[in-house]
Amino acid sequence: MEKNKFFSYDNIPMEIKVIYLEDNYSNWHKELKIIYVLQGEILLESSDGKTVLSENEFSLVNSYELLNIQSINKQKSTFFSFSQFARVTLQNSRSPNTSNL
Repeated sequence: MEKNKFFSYDNIPMEIKVIYLEDNYSNWHKELKIIYVLQGEILLESSDGKTVLSENEFSLVNSYELLNIQSINKQKSTFFSFSQFARVTLQNSRSPNTSNL
């Protein structure tokens, strides 16, 4: 299951995904990503290799990467995926500074 939240801070459009994972998640993206593990352990695979991340650990993933994330031992894992967009239309923004949106 995936829940998406969008927000803007100082006119910088961002995407935050909260991903609940029991198996596998794959994503190709053109933005720089930050993956932060909230619960469980994940195996993160990209062109840089394989990395195991546990709770409260994070990794940066380069832009234009194919990203594969697996839950370790098929246990439930939860992680944030942060990325910045070049362009996005925001409605009902709850950012601290919405006067310029």
